[in-house]
Amino acid sequence: MAISSRTTALVLAHFAFLGGCKSAPSPVPDENLPRTIPSPSAADVPTAADPVPTAPTADPNAAPTAPPTAAVATATATVTAPPVATAPAAERDPTYVVCASDADCDRVRCQKTRAKDGTLAKTGRCIGVVQPTRGRALLVDDDVHVAKVVPASPIRPGDLPSNARVDALLREVAEEHASIAAFARTTCELMALGAPLSLLRETARALADEVEHTERTVAWATRITGKSVTIAALPAAAAPLREGPTQVEALFRDVFRGGAVGETLAAALADEESLRGPEEMREHYRVLADDEARHAALAFTTLRWLLDTHPTLAAVRDEEIASFLANATADHRALLVPLLPALGHHAAAVVAQA
Repeated sequence: MAISSRTTALVLAHFAFLGGCKSAPSPVPDENLPRTIPSPSAADVPTAADPVPTAPTADPNAAPTAPPTAAVATATATVTAPPVATAPAAERDPTYVVCASDADCDRVRCQKTRAKDGTLAKTGRCIGVVQPTRGRALLVDDDVHVAKVVPASPIRPGDLPSNARVDALLREVAEEHASIAAFARTTCELMALGAPLSLLRETARALADEVEHTERTVAWATRITGKSVTIAALPAAAAPLREGPTQVEALFRDVFRGGAVGETLAAALADEESLRGPEEMREHYRVLADDEARHAALAFTTLRWLLDTHPTLAAVRDEEIASFLANATADHRALLVPLLPALGHHAAAVVAQA
């Protein structure tokens, strides 16, 4: 599978639109793609009885009134993407594979955290092992949480041409659903730190996006399986928020890993599927690619605000960047390296030294 580097240009364009930097490379239109990507309304989401939605033709004379979309991101060279992890969503987060010991990690260590009472967490993360997924993971005490998602009635072998496709869709539903809680909790933590209303507004918008993504993915799962989909309760969504002297550092690491890295990879994955995925689902993934790229840009904007208000986080930033660069695949480096200097000239220096 090839990942188009136009994802990088799209994230940079969104970052500039959000005011995260003074300037960004101007995306070059790809004449082979539509000029705009509509944000679907509830009526546009496919159901088991509805036809597949198609993108309306954009007015070429209309003045631009929205942030850049995937259709106007630079189409340049492509790089080969690693295979998507097939482990259950509950066993991994979008940036670092969950582990119980170093034996669970491939040539990297399993990093665990300690609770306030000094006890070591049961699970940790394989530092540097990057895994693309959907949306932003819900992390509580370093564990990834998703709700159980199942069809209302069992799917028997032979009912569908590809059970793997159904499993992938149900996994997508679980991950998009968990992202709702992840952004809700981030909003509360940003409020506790005195974040500006503009940042809260964009974070709330991302939360709304994840609700829509979940609805759209549920609709596709229902249509393809012919069965309604049930999402179970997610108690971790109401877990106590982080607090204390390590709150800001933990939030920074979470936003860097799940947002800056994770959402960029999610955008690239959706962008690839919008080009080479099932024909009837390509517009669905095109919308997801644009939204996830905007979420990645929001993550970089959030990190910049955290750095401006808590300068001591610079050391944490450098540590996270160095760890990512030391362990990421060449494909993921190609996507993220052009974005990392957005975190300041010191970040650019760390990238240059890697």
